[in-house]
Amino acid sequence: MSSGVGSVPQVHISGPEEDGVQVVYTASGWFPEPQVQCRDPRGEQFLKFSKVQAQDTEGLFSVEATLVVRDSSVGSVTCSILNPTLSQEKAMAIVIPEPFFPRASPWKPAFLVSLPLLLLLLLGAACYTQREHSTQMRELQEQGDLGQAKEEDRQTKEEALKGTGELQAILDQRKAAYLAAWRKAQLYAGKEEPVREGVWGDTPPSPSSQM
Repeated sequence: MSSGVGSVPQVHISGPEEDGVQVVYTASGWFPEPQVQCRDPRGEQFLKFSKVQAQDTEGLFSVEATLVVRDSSVGSVTCSILNPTLSQEKAMAIVIPEPFFPRASPWKPAFLVSLPLLLLLLLGAACYTQREHSTQMRELQEQGDLGQAKEEDRQTKEEALKGTGELQAILDQRKAAYLAAWRKAQLYAGKEEPVREGVWGDTPPSPSSQM
């Protein structure tokens, strides 16, 4: 089949899409497979667009190109179909009025402005919570240490009192033993042996009585 130049692209706006305006170009009757380009008024190409092509029973190609324009200041878009063999091109431009673009929600600018402040508030709240938690943990630790110190002091006092009681019991036992020994010694010291008289009586006999 010899090369052929098909129809002029047909263009229409299909509606808002992804915060922009979706523009669709269609052309048919081209051979071989044509090349599609979309440009803004400054001549700069739109690099991101989708293209679907099909070939009929006669071998001619139909093309559909879909482009999403997000910049409302673009104004217009021109789509061209090029036959690479014959170097022949057909183009069609469309003006995109600004009202066709989705209007930005009024809360978005306020949200973008308040977002850093919100993040700072959340960060401050997190730091405050962490500091309060650390303070509470430190107070609990101090209370635990104080309770442990009191318990150790109580145990020390109990041990000291117990030692004092045991010492006092030993002293009492020793004192009781001493007093018992002293009383026993006093009891033995109070007893005296009786004086025994001689076997001859009180006065021995005189020699004159024997004459």
